[in-house]
Amino acid sequence: WFINRRKRELTKPGLIWDAIRCFEQDLSLLSEQIACGMFGKIAALHGTTLLHRFAKRQGFQVEEIPDTLWKKLTEFYITGLMQYYYLRGSNVFRTSNKPLKLKSVWLSEASLMRIYGNKSAGSPVS
Repeated sequence: WFINRRKRELTKPGLIWDAIRCFEQDLSLLSEQIACGMFGKIAALHGTTLLHRFAKRQGFQVEEIPDTLWKKLTEFYITGLMQYYYLRGSNVFRTSNKPLKLKSVWLSEASLMRIYGNKSAGSPVS
């Protein structure tokens, strides 16, 4: 997915919205799989991201991460990945003058099903 996205013209304003739509499709598919029992009983989805503003819009709860060496190294690593896959680096996702900060994101199983469970019915997922 990332390699195919990198081949596109990265200056298009729709790139971020394309990524968000793909993320929503993935969450819809995941909600289907969880409903079918593919993963057993889960309590929540958890992740660590610099793109927490987008995750919050998708229904995730966003929490601060303590300022530790792990946080600094993870920010460095993810920023490097963003610079590799998106030629303009982390500036692509910058929505203000503030630097991107690593945060923890959570989405409960109940929220996943409520938000994304019905979207997958009848819609093709590519």
